Amino acid sequence: MKALRYNLLTLLALVFIASCKEVIEPNISQKTINVITPKNYDTLLNPTVTFWWDELEGATKYKLQIVRPSFNNIQTLVADTNVSGTQFVKALGAGPHQWRIMAYNNSSSTAYFTRNLFIDSTLDLSNSTVVPLSPAQHAMVYAKNVTFTWQGPLAATSYQLQVMDTATGAIDVNIGIATSTYTKTLTNFSKYKWRVMGESTASGTQTPFSAWKTFTLVMKEPTLQSPVHKDSLSAPYVFNWSNRSAYATADSIFISSDSLFQTTPVKQDKIVSSATAASYTVSATGVFTAGHYYFWRIRSYDAAGGKSAWSNTWKVKIK
Repeated sequence: MKALRYNLLTLLALVFIASCKEVIEPNISQKTINVITPKNYDTLLNPTVTFWWDELEGATKYKLQIVRPSFNNIQTLVADTNVSGTQFVKALGAGPHQWRIMAYNNSSSTAYFTRNLFIDSTLDLSNSTVVPLSPAQHAMVYAKNVTFTWQGPLAATSYQLQVMDTATGAIDVNIGIATSTYTKTLTNFSKYKWRVMGESTASGTQTPFSAWKTFTLVMKEPTLQSPVHKDSLSAPYVFNWSNRSAYATADSIFISSDSLFQTTPVKQDKIVSSATAASYTVSATGVFTAGHYYFWRIRSYDAAGGKSAWSNTWKVKIK
């Protein structure tokens, strides 16, 4: 019995010691962080800066602060963040900056380690890039007035935008764009590619062109109104639709006895209407068979012959 009691007490003591080891963290207050980059008083050409340091044993996180121009004369707090890893990336403005970092755990922390850096406002743009934002890759665009946006380096004073109509291969070049947004009116409903580069008058340098991004300019398809899907229809056989594209000048309606429209359909091409809503009446006799189902869909055309995608296909039963 004594042996059992002794073993139980020993086990409890071991559990207590183990749990204490898990709770007690090392004191790191006398340790120093080894910063890898940027080095003190670095002058950097690329405004996107990677702050990198070695992992400190015993630390759970790091607190990093960046100010302009210095901690003794703070004009802008650029960053004040807690980092779990050993790297932090931040785009900085031109001019002097000061930054500092400390490591900490639940019970202690190191002193701050402080460094200075300078972002050159006349940087060589050949080391920088422009990031195209919109239209996004493979986007569907419904308005001919297309707004292009991108993110460029701080030292860029102008941009060159190129837009290619992939159907013709023609490239439209737009130069001297002073901001990172530009609206351009496109002519054709087609698939396009676009790219952009930045230029600096101060250094006479340019970024490389961004990679091509692809988007498709399409006419918005009409919205079917009535008869609604799976509804019944009796004479007069009137079909209505709406939500036509602002560029639409005419519509075509297809009506068929099969959903794939492989049998000879009842159709009416280029129904001209300037309104946002339109309709078509099948007035001929003998077209429909009572009790049978028929399918219908619409597409729009612009003045140049460009066409939208097909609308949804709806089914209707003839009375």
